[in-house]
Amino acid sequence: MIVRSEVLSSELAGAQRPGGALHLAVLLVIVVLALLLFGVNRWRVRRAAAPQSAQHDLSDESERSTDEN
Repeated sequence: MIVRSEVLSSELAGAQRPGGALHLAVLLVIVVLALLLFGVNRWRVRRAAAPQSAQHDLSDESERSTDEN
């Protein structure tokens, strides 16, 4: 009877589905995608909030340098 219970327990242990690793991998992919979306959104907000005057200053300087020559 002891031998049978050991065989039965080993068969049950081997019959378990290896879905735990798959679920963990899917969860990891979801977390990475969420972080990526968060980062892109934050970058877009920062870029939109950046003053546009810095770009205009550069264009003004280039026009001034041509006028001086």
